[in-house]
Amino acid sequence: MSTLGTFRSLLSMGALFGAVLCFLEVPLVFEHQIDSDSVPPYAWLNDLKRCLVVIDAGHGGKDGGTAGHGLQEKNVTLDLAKRVEKQLIERGVKVSMTRSADEFLELDERCDIANNISADAFLSLHLNASLAPEPNGIETYFSSKRTLGDITALRKKLSLPAESEFHDQRNVFLAEALHRRSCRATEAEDRGVRDSNFIVVMHTVCPAVLIECGYLTNVAEAENLKGTAYKDKLARAIADGLCHYLRATQLNPQRGIIIGAAPKPNGVAPAAEKPD
Repeated sequence: MSTLGTFRSLLSMGALFGAVLCFLEVPLVFEHQIDSDSVPPYAWLNDLKRCLVVIDAGHGGKDGGTAGHGLQEKNVTLDLAKRVEKQLIERGVKVSMTRSADEFLELDERCDIANNISADAFLSLHLNASLAPEPNGIETYFSSKRTLGDITALRKKLSLPAESEFHDQRNVFLAEALHRRSCRATEAEDRGVRDSNFIVVMHTVCPAVLIECGYLTNVAEAENLKGTAYKDKLARAIADGLCHYLRATQLNPQRGIIIGAAPKPNGVAPAAEKPD
């Protein structure tokens, strides 16, 4: 073989090796970035202007929610929702609020807002309560359940074959991203990520999560939730989790959609049923 022929062969082999390396490495690097607190280095992933998130401040109007130590749930959730909204808008994300004032909405109305505008994610903010004063911490809920209508709408949105069996794990991915960052940023007790039957996360076509941001019946946690610095810290952590989720799904819109047999249980704890 001539020297020129040998050089061309080596060049071709090098190009092939490089292509294989990129194929193997890029997804791994991206996964690492999504699971860390650093911003992915891909410039186009930082442009979240195409993303639309619905923020739901729990309760409102005639439904005050729980109360404790001078705080009413409907007021705290609205305050937190506006802080999260501000954080997301500053990062270029479009935000739609289910309510921006002290008004009452039915649970189905909240779901319809997200479904009618084809939101990319839905987040419902709540506060917890207990008969005992000791419980504290953050709990995050998703739902693995879907009605036939929700499944049909999801198939259409993701262009999935009508006859194919699929399982949607995006709710779990979103819940874990938000929960991990919220607990770490606030140093609140980690009460886990749980499956639930809550209407606002069960009947929303897009990935949906409900966060119980603390216990108003716990003195220390209620005091934290009265403070601006703590609420800003929590809102920033929630926005961080949402943005990491949105970046991941921009790279792969079907991330978390599993075609075929049901996945093995991932250890997420089930939730006891309770009203939203």
